[in-house]
Amino acid sequence: MDFSSNGKYLTSCGDEDPDPGGLASGESSSSSSECNKESSRSPSVEPSPRTKKGLSRRQRKNRRREPSSTEKQKKTRAKKLSSSEPDIKKCMMEVRPLKQFSKFPGACDIFEKLLRTYMLTPDQLLLYGYPVETVYCYGSVMIYKSPRAPTHTLNYKKTKFDVNAREFVPKYESNDSGQGSSSSSDSGDSLDSEELVSVSDHEISPHHQLHKSSTWPMAHSMQYERTCVRCGDIFYTTANKYITREKCTYHWGRLRGVYSPGDKNHGQKEYNCCRGKEGSPGCTRGRVHVWNGIISGANGPFEDYVRTQPGKCHSLDGTYGVFAVDCEMCYTVRGLECTKVSVVDVEGRAIYDAFVKPENEIVDYNTRFSGITASHLSKQAKPLRQVQSELLQIINENTVLIGHGLENDLRALKIVHCNVVDTAHSFPHLKGLPYKRSLKNLAATVLDREIQCEDTGHDSYEDACTCMELMLWRVRKDFRDYLESRITIKIHL
Repeated sequence: MDFSSNGKYLTSCGDEDPDPGGLASGESSSSSSECNKESSRSPSVEPSPRTKKGLSRRQRKNRRREPSSTEKQKKTRAKKLSSSEPDIKKCMMEVRPLKQFSKFPGACDIFEKLLRTYMLTPDQLLLYGYPVETVYCYGSVMIYKSPRAPTHTLNYKKTKFDVNAREFVPKYESNDSGQGSSSSSDSGDSLDSEELVSVSDHEISPHHQLHKSSTWPMAHSMQYERTCVRCGDIFYTTANKYITREKCTYHWGRLRGVYSPGDKNHGQKEYNCCRGKEGSPGCTRGRVHVWNGIISGANGPFEDYVRTQPGKCHSLDGTYGVFAVDCEMCYTVRGLECTKVSVVDVEGRAIYDAFVKPENEIVDYNTRFSGITASHLSKQAKPLRQVQSELLQIINENTVLIGHGLENDLRALKIVHCNVVDTAHSFPHLKGLPYKRSLKNLAATVLDREIQCEDTGHDSYEDACTCMELMLWRVRKDFRDYLESRITIKIHL
């Protein structure tokens, strides 16, 4: 029984007794009048045995009908779980093993050993544009981009060229307002043709400018010629600032051939975004021109890349782990930079998933393809240095990484890794390089699955799982006899 500070009796007949027991079956219940009398007694009067032992029969009957505190807690938990049912289903889908993994007739160590036959050689890493260590500058990284390009052009505008126009020559920026490109000097000091070719064709990357600022005076104010990857127009920037700020009109879709006999455009090429013909004006308008940060030829040397370090085995079988990686990127003044990274294991579990805050100001979030908006990077994003340190704790030098066009992901993450399996190389295009089959096309033709169908952009977790399943399917098909022989041997044993 509870008493207040002034000594008044607080417990009434209607209050619940903490003892869930009650009276014995042989004792009779009291009336409501007797109960009211007991409630008016003073504290000095000893309560009746009926009140001391517990509740009456009617009160116990009513108590059984009312839910207990534990039952109330269970109901509230059930309501919370029902409200968050979609999230639970999503987590269950992520934990559920991949379809191709359940079909694979072997353990993870067998898959890793067979997968190493698909790894790219050092020459292929250089040809595909992966960041590799250069022998010319110790401790630095070089990226080589093949000058071969598709036959169709990206220019949508018919531009009239003036043969008498003066050729643009990059130079140190003086007292220019920054609204347009600087013209060459009129003092009579001009560069010969060889120097013009060396400057325009072998342009120094902006990453290298920042590191060589002590030997290159005023490197941040130098103007460089860029080519827009969307419309093909020429624009100019410095190392960390735009000079040309004109709108970009482009087609976000790809140029496809029309092979429908009943279509009037049969045998022609059109863009799958607006069905515009080849050479038609763009259907989308961007705020500024963008580029991918890599030029044709050698890029670098870069000194801000990290390398995967030697590590121990992940299991007793002598395996070092197999992971699939995919990144989402945005455009900055220095090219493509990472905004999200996802890493999954062989079973499809998300080992690492995080938003990344770019080092430079974002000029285009590329939301149509990346699915990233400003709200994603406001509070949840991590700096690139932190993401690199966390990934290096998961991935070591001997780990096998799988991806589609993985050179772009490693360049965005600024990580050097050599044990790479690229699905674009394992499932090559019929025309060869530089043509590559898209991941959506591979998923539809090989796995009979539709991906990247959302209007909100791509999902890096889904793309990474697709890459893992593609290689599980490829290894299972190519080494079918070997895997079946191992199964038969185990059965006989």
